[in-house]
Amino acid sequence: MAHYCRVCGGYRANEAFSGRGRRAYTCKRCKALPEAERERVLEVIEIERFLSQSNISNLNIARLRVLAASPHAANTRLADLVLRVALVKPHKRRRLRFLALRAPGLLQELRAAGLVVFDADSDDAGVDSFDDGNEDRDADNVYGNGAYGDVESGDVVWDGEIPF
Repeated sequence: MAHYCRVCGGYRANEAFSGRGRRAYTCKRCKALPEAERERVLEVIEIERFLSQSNISNLNIARLRVLAASPHAANTRLADLVLRVALVKPHKRRRLRFLALRAPGLLQELRAAGLVVFDADSDDAGVDSFDDGNEDRDADNVYGNGAYGDVESGDVVWDGEIPF
């Protein structure tokens, strides 16, 4: 069974990990890296995860302030950027739309840093959207007359195909 290395993000065979300390979840190849490099990578991962949280709490803001004082210059810039986002809009709901309207410069910095990816030509002003080109099929499934039959009348039939 493969294990996940939290430094390189890869799934590796059990033999790629040392027999000690499952808590670390670091493969032998990453363990051979210098401590400063491993710390830098783990800090970047931690900073990126703050943006995916539904609420960046006061404890998270305190942690971002500590990370902003990191000896690694790139991590300091990322932590400072996410800290500014947390102070402007700590809640995730409509965060990108809020930043697009109230702090477009901050949103552009996030985009330049690679923390937010969106289509510049979209009408959503920086809001990520999922579009697979099947709006008709999606609308049919929402209203109950898609591949599963009519949900409201109770005659739900599976035709053997997954609708997405």
